[in-house]
Amino acid sequence: FLLSENSGFITGQTLFVDGGASVGKAAF
Repeated sequence: FLLSENSGFITGQTLFVDGGASVGKAAF
C-alpha cells in the first residue's frame, strides 16, 4: 500500500479507507 509516502498527502482519505486503525497509528 502507498500510505508510506502519501500518508501526509491523503491522511484523511486513508483514515476513512483503512478505518483509522493501522493508518491512524502510522500517520500519527
